[in-house]
Amino acid sequence: MKKIYFITYHYIRPIKKSKYPNLKGMELKKFQSQLNKLRKIYKILNINDLIEIFKNKKNLKKTSCVLTFDDGYKDNFKYVFPELKKRNIMGFFFPSVSSTENKSILNVNKIQFILEKEKSRIKILESILPHLNLKLKNKINTLKKNFKHNHPYDDKNTSFIKFILQSNLLGKKKQKVIDFLFKKLVATNKITFSKKLYLSKNEIIVMHKNGMYFGCHGTNHLRLNEISKKQMKFEINNNIKFLKKIGVFNKNWIMCYPHGCYNKSILDFLFKKNCFLGLTTKKGFERSNNFNPLKIKRIDCNEVDGILN
Repeated sequence: MKKIYFITYHYIRPIKKSKYPNLKGMELKKFQSQLNKLRKIYKILNINDLIEIFKNKKNLKKTSCVLTFDDGYKDNFKYVFPELKKRNIMGFFFPSVSSTENKSILNVNKIQFILEKEKSRIKILESILPHLNLKLKNKINTLKKNFKHNHPYDDKNTSFIKFILQSNLLGKKKQKVIDFLFKKLVATNKITFSKKLYLSKNEIIVMHKNGMYFGCHGTNHLRLNEISKKQMKFEINNNIKFLKKIGVFNKNWIMCYPHGCYNKSILDFLFKKNCFLGLTTKKGFERSNNFNPLKIKRIDCNEVDGILN
């Protein structure tokens, strides 16, 4: 059976010429080149293709790929959408509700821009510590000594800062610390920043009318396996409600797990809600005769060169 690569993209823009030249993402020219190569070598699948493969068990005649775009960035409308449209390619987009509808900024993005603005990881850590009690300070210092780095795209100090700010280590202090650093280093007006960073409802509607697919990525981009069942159900149900409200919901709906997090309770709920596919962050590819529809593996866009050569 032929392989299917689900490829994950985030930021795509002319990064080095932007206001945030140290932001980790893909340069627009690189994306354009990658699209051209993918189109020559693989069949780039749309939603109807996926239905034929995963529901109707159709065999693939050619190794294929699916282009997925997480978090709903303005980049998707400004740079990605025009490139896909002129090549007649369907992209699969997964914005979170709160960033589009409420103009909030996802913590994952706040952390990314904090790290972009302050190159010294030591200074960031020094800014965090005054907000903590002695017990937490000692815990962080101990963790730093024993911290194991295994991220392929971050150095050890960057991984450690991300761990502190993304995990529940700081407890109730977490949001206060993130907001303090973001305001100090990045932007004081969150709404203005959000409008420039994320897709608007109108942009989503335009993209959908022009052949793009939109799926679920949660309401608040929370780790669904770390919240209550009631909150988990709200995160998903409210996301579906939002997509229906703006007219872009597809009955063959796809869940893209925020942070790649899920558990049995989440999978059971998605099954009951007739979820078509669930996209993880586990690395790998799928085959049409051997797959778990709610545990679809993906590869990062930075790994695409490896499958093109």
